[in-house]
Amino acid sequence: MSQKGKIYTFSILSAASEDFVAKLPYVIAIIESDGKRFLTRIDNYNENMKIEVGSEVELAGEENGVPLCKVV
Repeated sequence: MSQKGKIYTFSILSAASEDFVAKLPYVIAIIESDGKRFLTRIDNYNENMKIEVGSEVELAGEENGVPLCKVV
């Protein structure tokens, strides 16, 4: 997997289970990188951020085996 990609589609979540309530609102996105797609959470999202299909992201780490990305 490349370190960079683009948002293919996304959803901004405003409700979550107890494990994720502290992170609300947060973004789940499908990222396209090197012709492949994977599911991730956008780690640096805030409500003032403009996020859209095609926004560039880069790998920011992982949490519980799930890749985290940030908008660049």
